[in-house]
Amino acid sequence: MAKSFSDTISKWTQRMNIAMEAVAKESAQSLAEEVSKPRAKGGRMPVDTGFLRNSMAAAVNSIPSGESSDVFDMQPVTLAINKLKAGDRLVLGFTANYARAMEYRYFFVRSAAMNWPLHVDKSIKKVAKAIR
Repeated sequence: MAKSFSDTISKWTQRMNIAMEAVAKESAQSLAEEVSKPRAKGGRMPVDTGFLRNSMAAAVNSIPSGESSDVFDMQPVTLAINKLKAGDRLVLGFTANYARAMEYRYFFVRSAAMNWPLHVDKSIKKVAKAIR
C-alpha cells in the first residue's frame, strides 16, 4: 500500500527532530570534552591539583552548581547533556572560585566555544552516517 504524502512528511519530520536532538547532544558532549582536556594532553585546561577541572558542572535551563570532587568525572555533565530536549539551554561552568582567573590566563572555555561550529559539523556528519 502506498503511503500518503502527509505520512511521508510526518515520518521525515520525526526523524529530523530526533537527528537535531542527537546533533545538539553530541556537539555539547564534544565541547565539554574539549573544555576539560588538560594541557598535558594537548588541551588548554590547566591542571595542577585537578580541583578546577573537577569543578566542571552542567545544567539544563539553569545555572550549574555543586562542589568539586577529588576525581575528574564527566558523568554528571554527560547526564545533564542527555536531558536536553529541543528548545532547552545547556549551561556549562566551573564552580571553583578561581575559574574565571584561569580562563583569562589559559583561554580554555573561549577557545572551545570558538570551535562550536566545528563540533556541530562533526556531529552532523556522525549523526547523518548513523541514521542512513
